[in-house]
Amino acid sequence: MAIIPITFAQLVQRISDREMLSSVIEHFRVADFDVDSWKAGGGYHTVARALSSGLSVLSEVVQMVAAGGYLDHARGPWLTLLARSWFGLRRRAATYAVQTVRLTLDAGASPEPIVAGTVWVTTESGLRFNLTSGGTVPSGGSLTFSAKAEHPGSEYNVSAGTITRLVTPRPGLTATNTGLTTAGLAEERDTELRARCRARWGTLAAHSPSSTYAFWALTDDNGIDARAGVTRCYVDDSNPEGAGTVNVYLADEAGPADPVVVVPEVDTALQSKRGISTVLRTLGAVPETINPVGTVWVRGTTATEAQAAGSLALNTLLAETPIGGHAIGGERGLFNDQIAAALREVPGVVRVSLSSAEHLLSIGEVPVAPAGDWPGLSFEIT
Repeated sequence: MAIIPITFAQLVQRISDREMLSSVIEHFRVADFDVDSWKAGGGYHTVARALSSGLSVLSEVVQMVAAGGYLDHARGPWLTLLARSWFGLRRRAATYAVQTVRLTLDAGASPEPIVAGTVWVTTESGLRFNLTSGGTVPSGGSLTFSAKAEHPGSEYNVSAGTITRLVTPRPGLTATNTGLTTAGLAEERDTELRARCRARWGTLAAHSPSSTYAFWALTDDNGIDARAGVTRCYVDDSNPEGAGTVNVYLADEAGPADPVVVVPEVDTALQSKRGISTVLRTLGAVPETINPVGTVWVRGTTATEAQAAGSLALNTLLAETPIGGHAIGGERGLFNDQIAAALREVPGVVRVSLSSAEHLLSIGEVPVAPAGDWPGLSFEIT
């Protein structure tokens, strides 16, 4: 049996239905079928289309299996399997934020019974939380409840006093959140998991290279799970403060890592890993506001919907940007081409024009979103 030579690039390339149909029909032609007489919708042509559709799906399975064996190419569940089986690492699961919400009832109103799971509260921007505990709010008094976010993710880690509305209003009853009980996190991104896998190799060295510090900054002390509160790390081992000094910068999805809890926790872990002559400092990354200015033209949707989707796309881009930015042409930062590319992926966006200067970043700086809903961008219907 002849072996058909095929490159890895070809192996991980999904074959479209159109390409597969053309190939299937050509095979029938070689087998002396009168394919030129086949009409669309006819029996033979329908069989060929069904066959090509199935083979196209199969090619996607082959693509995922082939890519799943390589760290640079595996994604999703295949990367989860690769990280667990080859590197002994477990992908961080998404978690739901839990807030403490206080309900207050006006004096003179009848006591209000609250059944767990039946009451929803929300922020002004529409982030909803479900009360997971119950009780009766007394007339003229208050009662606190636990409230779980509707979806997982860090966007639900809102500040105290921002949950102010009941989805279904009740006369005399008002709501406010007093604090975050459990932080919400998105599932560990492929880029984050790959970074931990690569950093794993440094832990095998007799000394402590920069990748060792990166690994233990990003990974829990058990050496398996992602560390809570850290999604990005940059190790400056260029003797930034003199011979033998190393600075480790930390960030989460939204920006600099929590300086009160997370940074000291990571510092404790890293101090036990440093070389005897190394002076190591663990720091929160330095926030640098990214505020692109320009116009985004959309079609087939509303400007409001496109702006909401665009904000989500840009927030995701920021969360995936490494500390210190990307290196392009001798400079580091988050560049307009990357911002425009993220916006063009938004459904309905047909053109993006940015007039702001490039957003350059220094060592230790992490990009953060501007106050408001990306005020420098104007979404317009074309």
